Amino acid sequence: PGEATLAAHQIILSLFFFISPFLEVISQTAQAFLPAFFTEKDDERYQQSADALSGRMLRYGLAVGAVVTSVAASIPRFFPWILTNDVAVQEAVRPLALPLMFGGLLTAPVAVS
Repeated sequence: PGEATLAAHQIILSLFFFISPFLEVISQTAQAFLPAFFTEKDDERYQQSADALSGRMLRYGLAVGAVVTSVAASIPRFFPWILTNDVAVQEAVRPLALPLMFGGLLTAPVAVS
């Protein structure tokens, strides 16, 4: 069981690294737009706009993270044969879908904030 477990963890880690750039896109967008709002620090209107944009980006990050991680986690859970032909690895990778989903969901808002 040790080899199958190691292979399953390698598959999940590879999937996590695969979905990470999708979660980072919203962060890069926020970093591109938010500095313009903080150039005029004395103007309350800019501060309110920056807060609104930050909240929107966080919601977008959570939504994108939920969709991407749900799709990514459904592959090892329901379609492990896509990832490997080895039956032992397929059985070992199924329970790791949930930690993959939670890892992705926790990464998405951290990347945006």
